[in-house]
Amino acid sequence: AEVRRDYEATAQNLQFRIRSAYIAAQTASRVAQLYRDTILPQNDLTVESSLNSYENAAGDFAPVLANLTAKIDAEVRLHEEELNYLVALTRLEEMTGAPLIPEVIPEGDSK
Repeated sequence: AEVRRDYEATAQNLQFRIRSAYIAAQTASRVAQLYRDTILPQNDLTVESSLNSYENAAGDFAPVLANLTAKIDAEVRLHEEELNYLVALTRLEEMTGAPLIPEVIPEGDSK
């Protein structure tokens, strides 16, 4: 009976860890997509607009610098979310034994 309880506890623990990693991967994927589709394009437009204002002597350099800093911060956050996604997939692979991360074919190789 004790061995059976240990087995069931281990199975429940594994199910919890799999669900947790799945939710982490799903969340990171959605946040990264938000950065790619919405935040970074908006940052690009903001930087371009402030740079045009500065080049036409209609604005200061401080907003250009602030907008570039915001763009770089958003790019860093995007890469952090992509990393979180891959870490969660790696954990899922580790727990399930199923390959989830596609193999990357180096440029120039054709298979």
